Amino acid sequence: MDQLENQSQQPNIPKKFHLPAWDIILIAVLIIVVVGAGGYITYQYYYSEPEEQPNNQQQVNQQQITDKTILWQTYRNEEYEFEVRYPETWKFTKKDDINPKYHSFAFLPQDKTSEDTYSIDIFFIEDMNDDEYINGIMQINAPNTKTESWMLLGNEKATYYKIEHKWKIDNKEYWHVDNIITANKSDNLYVIRCRDHIKDRCNFDVFNNMVQSFKFID
Repeated sequence: MDQLENQSQQPNIPKKFHLPAWDIILIAVLIIVVVGAGGYITYQYYYSEPEEQPNNQQQVNQQQITDKTILWQTYRNEEYEFEVRYPETWKFTKKDDINPKYHSFAFLPQDKTSEDTYSIDIFFIEDMNDDEYINGIMQINAPNTKTESWMLLGNEKATYYKIEHKWKIDNKEYWHVDNIITANKSDNLYVIRCRDHIKDRCNFDVFNNMVQSFKFID
């Protein structure tokens, strides 16, 4: 009897709880992942280099070009398959040429005439390549100097030529510079020319924007 009473008076000690081995491994992996992620975020915040931002100046420059030409007029010629934009304060005239293969289009300010100013000219020349055209230009006011570089006109390969002419008459020196862009397409030659002269300088701002706006059409 006493033995039964002693057993009933012993405290009820709960059995120890043992986690399964896989649960322990899973908890350990979760702890490692959380600590690692926190460390990575902290490192990125304090020590990583700032992400490079887009070149805002390039965006501004492109926007300025767009703003300059947004009000410009568009000249489109279905027959000779090209399109170009020109300033709203300028005018367009078609020039007649002695050579029937030459088709010339002149763009110049409204208050000017082709007699008192140089225009920005576009030529469509049938059955000619740029070597023939440039060699003819070089022979007009020889001696002269020429530099050239490759570029795109619309979606066609083109060449930019800078040809400097210098000559003397009665010991007085004269000069002009032809800025010429040529592109061959379907055995025909397209030429954009802006002439720089001591009496009338080429408007390179207009010239460059017209060249950028030039498109071939089918």
